[in-house]
Amino acid sequence: MKLLLWYWGRRGGGARYTLELARTLAPQCDLNLSLSKESELFAETAKLGPGFHISTYRDLPSAALATARIPFLRAQFARYLAEERIDVVISTMHHMWSAFFVDVIKGAGPKLIVTVHDARPHPGDPAIGWDWMLARQIAAADGVMALSAHVRDQLIQQFGDIKKPIGVLYHPAFDLSAAQTAPRRYPQGRPFRLLFFGRIRAYKGLDRLLDAVALLEGKHNITLCVAGQGDLGPYRSQLARLKSVELINRWIEEDELGALFARSDLFVATHVEASQSGVVPTAYSAALPVVATVTGGIVEQVEEGATGLFARDGSAEAIAQAIARLIEEPKLYEACSAGALQAARGKFSWGGLAARYLEMARVLVASPSSASKIPR
Repeated sequence: MKLLLWYWGRRGGGARYTLELARTLAPQCDLNLSLSKESELFAETAKLGPGFHISTYRDLPSAALATARIPFLRAQFARYLAEERIDVVISTMHHMWSAFFVDVIKGAGPKLIVTVHDARPHPGDPAIGWDWMLARQIAAADGVMALSAHVRDQLIQQFGDIKKPIGVLYHPAFDLSAAQTAPRRYPQGRPFRLLFFGRIRAYKGLDRLLDAVALLEGKHNITLCVAGQGDLGPYRSQLARLKSVELINRWIEEDELGALFARSDLFVATHVEASQSGVVPTAYSAALPVVATVTGGIVEQVEEGATGLFARDGSAEAIAQAIARLIEEPKLYEACSAGALQAARGKFSWGGLAARYLEMARVLVASPSSASKIPR
């Protein structure tokens, strides 16, 4: 069976997801790739198999110019898929051009598996054209993989009976080579280090984490690292009240991630809304326990008392209490660290994810097309 992994994004979780899936699938099938040459992981991913690679864009001005090339790229992509006799295309993550190429894939003959990370845009994220783009991809797909049961249920709510295979995957753990790979011992003789990592957006709930840390500082020796790109303006007054906070307010490069997680003791996910989190299983790969709010697909990723703790509600007080339990109970902390690492190697492993994709691909190749008419 000849598979093609397709993702034209440049950086972040989608590029890493595609790389790790390619590494896992390459020994198991005849693997082809279609990547953006501007991807920060292009060289590392492209060496895993032959492919059809394109230049996309680096910024908004170049994106506008690049869009004019779409008709030419459509013809090239169709020719590649047909000449290489690709059996299945796996779209690993939505890209803003994806909706303009799904009909090309269908016309060239391969089955299409669409991976849906988010069924709806997060509050504050760009939403123009979202429904149209997602509808085209779902209609064109022969099979759909949702990265949480929460996302699957949202898709069914939006589109009704999709009438094609729809599976649930759990976002695997990105294995950060610089991070420790043994269960952690409870930190002694230094501050207990909390980590907030990722894009700084309102739906991430940074405001209530900062309030929770303010409540904890009078009782515990802690520090907080806030690492990620985004506007910290709305949080300036809260940040100014904290005694020990480190701000890394920029895009965090791939080669920095391992050290960042390795020097932290606890990852905190205080989301107001979430489809799922790629950072939670990544924290697990670094043997980091997680404190999280009961939100969206994150409830499927954290096992209470085994990989971390949930705050009883979304208040700063509840978040502070959950963090305090892991600070005050060393045996619980160490048990959650061991459980987190076990989860990264089991439920959130790339081997399990790849097996689910291969299973669906084999079923689709053996079955008539289930794709619906693609909306215009």
